[in-house]
Amino acid sequence: MNSSSRTEVGGASGVSSPTSSSLPPDGGHHRQSDTSPNLLFCAICRLEDRCVLARYMAPRAGAVLAEAGTTPVALTDTLQRVLHSKKVAEHRRLTIEERQLGLIHYENDGKLMYVVFARADYSQRLAFQFLHELRNEFVRTMGTRGEDVHATRENALTRDCRAMISELMALYDRPAAVDKVARVRMQVDEVKGQMHDNVQQVMKNTDDLQQLQTQSEDLRGEASAFHRTAGVVERKYWWRNTRMILIIVAIVIAILAAIIIPIAITKH
Repeated sequence: MNSSSRTEVGGASGVSSPTSSSLPPDGGHHRQSDTSPNLLFCAICRLEDRCVLARYMAPRAGAVLAEAGTTPVALTDTLQRVLHSKKVAEHRRLTIEERQLGLIHYENDGKLMYVVFARADYSQRLAFQFLHELRNEFVRTMGTRGEDVHATRENALTRDCRAMISELMALYDRPAAVDKVARVRMQVDEVKGQMHDNVQQVMKNTDDLQQLQTQSEDLRGEASAFHRTAGVVERKYWWRNTRMILIIVAIVIAILAAIIIPIAITKH
């Protein structure tokens, strides 16, 4: 591969900052023509046998390649050289600078590799953001068709993925629009997070109220049981006191009778 330089953006241990001066900062999105695409070519490949499952070339990409003195064939040839490069096994994420084709960014998850060819002045940050979304959309599009991914032949998924890839490339071809969408998504995520926190707080308050209600019911039950027990004890002691009083009265009457009756008999 006729690569003038390679810039590693990530390996097994993380992501490092680009060092090549040809890579623009995140804010730089200079374009040579309003009608020329920034993203030229995209492919999804199976790492096990280096098979290209799906590929897509952007409209008007041929004109950009012609201006650079090359043809679309160079895209597929370069893709094959990248796939069979030792760098793929060494780096999960990599940016390769190619003199005629611009920048080649790839990302692999150990099973599949996602590749995009972009113009040299296209933001590296957005390129890898595109690859991340491409991976998510591909997984969502394929759904339960895992057997197709692992056993399908060359280019067999191109037709199924064409609409998804073209739509995503069209979106990311306009960096300003992508950043605007990202801001909106971030705001939506913040609102969703706030709503989630509010729901959690309401649920917590509901749990607290339920706990208080349970405790209140328990206290009412204990109070009712106390009143019943107190009534039983009160009646028990009332009868005990009553019996004592009756016994004392009986004893007093018996004593009085024992005294009065002999006196009465003696007088008669």
